[in-house]
Amino acid sequence: MGDGLTLGLAIRDEQLHGVWMEGEERLHSDAVPLGYRTIAEALKELLTKWKEIPARVGMAVPFQRLLMRSIEIPSAPDLPIGPFAEQFALSELPYPLEEAVMDYCIQAGETSRRILVVVGQKKEFEPYRAALETIHGPQCSAVPITLALYKASDVPAAVPNFLLVYFWKTSMEIVWCSNGEPRYLRHVPMQQERVLNGVTSKNPDLLTRLSTELRLSGEFIRKQTGVEIRTLMARLVSTDRRFDGLPALLQPEVPFTLDGRVLEGSEGSVLAVGVCGILRTGSPDLNLLQPKKSRTTTQTVPADQKQKLLIAAMAGVLVILILGIVKTLVSYTWAKNAESARVAQSPADETGLPPDAAVQLASFLAAPDAIDAFGRLASAVPPEAQLQDVAIEASEISLRGTAPRAMAVYEGLNSHGFKDVRFLQDVVGAEEGGQELFALSATNPFAPSGEVQ
Repeated sequence: MGDGLTLGLAIRDEQLHGVWMEGEERLHSDAVPLGYRTIAEALKELLTKWKEIPARVGMAVPFQRLLMRSIEIPSAPDLPIGPFAEQFALSELPYPLEEAVMDYCIQAGETSRRILVVVGQKKEFEPYRAALETIHGPQCSAVPITLALYKASDVPAAVPNFLLVYFWKTSMEIVWCSNGEPRYLRHVPMQQERVLNGVTSKNPDLLTRLSTELRLSGEFIRKQTGVEIRTLMARLVSTDRRFDGLPALLQPEVPFTLDGRVLEGSEGSVLAVGVCGILRTGSPDLNLLQPKKSRTTTQTVPADQKQKLLIAAMAGVLVILILGIVKTLVSYTWAKNAESARVAQSPADETGLPPDAAVQLASFLAAPDAIDAFGRLASAVPPEAQLQDVAIEASEISLRGTAPRAMAVYEGLNSHGFKDVRFLQDVVGAEEGGQELFALSATNPFAPSGEVQ
């Protein structure tokens, strides 16, 4: 067994790709067709393609909907991290935590302590787990396919805010990286072939949509960090040279530097090389096959520190829970043509709202210019958008719904004077064709400046 030999694996185009590397030197690459075989059966054949047994084997795992987010935690060095990752996942996932596979790692920071949390559905991971568990001898690991691409793309470590853009077959992924570390993953449903056709024909509608999505990601970073959007950098990476001309087509419509890079080799081999990079450097320190325990810590803590750590952990988890509650606020069904004054005067049992929601609504409507605020809201939301929920707390309004273009709702709120407009979550495709799910929050345009958060 070669002590420094690593084997990176990835499945693309109905083939299991493998790349053997010694350090940064690529020794051999191969691929075997899947056909009607299981991943485990294909892996057994692939392992015979090189003369030495690798010391470490890693596989890039695709998830239909991967949650990947960097979150800030208290700076206490001995604080157990698991509860923070778990509570964050609970607040973000649309399915129970028992149905998820999750891991996290610490990210270095100059002024804060952060952890990167990755979560995917367990049922999607199961075939890959079963295949890796048939290997005896080498140390095995599994990482999300997005991180394998990130590692293969050689993200610059000196850029404070960098967008890595890649087109998979059915979606565009935008990864926000800060000083070389991944911070946030955003999915945009989009067919790769449609993008390629649009590049060839220079389709203006497609180019407008792509530039809008990039601006939206840039605006998200501006809201999160306060930096000027023009200071960002973005790179479109691909293994297909047909994307070569896309950055130049988009640059005039994007307010920050955008360039392109072609990664040499097939998509499968590029991802496998990325996995080898993670195995070699240990960064990011993630392994979905053997995730870190979220409820316990293996570190021995002195008895006189246990109480302090427990209090700090409870306080941190409480902060995450409170943020989750504030995010969801008090929701109720909103009819676009509802009469605001009548709703405010109706008893809680007639409106069908829980008592606290009725109090919040009445408090909001009692404020000066409240009716004007609702009038602006009705004008700001495009007529083709469908609001499913509206939530109110003090001067804050949160909207959830669907629209052909979520950015149009965002732009409408901004243009009608609403303050601090921001997306609460990723924009994703709805089940209905051509629709996007959105969740937005904004401050009442008539709120005193002291109330704006």
